[in-house]
Amino acid sequence: MDIEQLFPELAPLRRTTTRLHPRTGVPEVDESSVGGPLNWPSAEPWPHCAERHYGPGDQPTPPGGSALVPVIQLYHRDAPEVPFPDGTDLLQVLWCPFEHDECEPRPQVFWRSATDVETVSNPPPAPAGAEPRYVPQPCVVHPEPFTEYPSSDLHLDLANALEVH
Repeated sequence: MDIEQLFPELAPLRRTTTRLHPRTGVPEVDESSVGGPLNWPSAEPWPHCAERHYGPGDQPTPPGGSALVPVIQLYHRDAPEVPFPDGTDLLQVLWCPFEHDECEPRPQVFWRSATDVETVSNPPPAPAGAEPRYVPQPCVVHPEPFTEYPSSDLHLDLANALEVH
């Protein structure tokens, strides 16, 4: 069914986005992944979180902070429809696997050029006492572009018309 033929008002609201589709596998540093090894330069210190953490036993933050854990690594070649800053082809998101002031983990985003990474760093292990739900299990991803339309933020008349169908 061509939704835009039925509801031409949706055409200007169309957006292309990307689903990542995690799949079982053992990712390598040169692959897009969730929780997998990062193409992280050995010349750059591994990021840490020095803030107070809340979690099992409200463990104190260790000296030097807690190592961040990899959440996602996405290569631009795997998701060409995703806009990347000029000069970059690699997105890396890490976070601290603890809660902060009753909030979820705080992500940190890194953009880089994969060709600038001469030697890959070995990541530190997940910090002791980390919330298991905040330490992603490594898997490969299969990005898929798709078209989406807004739902809850539609004009009321259009939302009502869509509900009828």
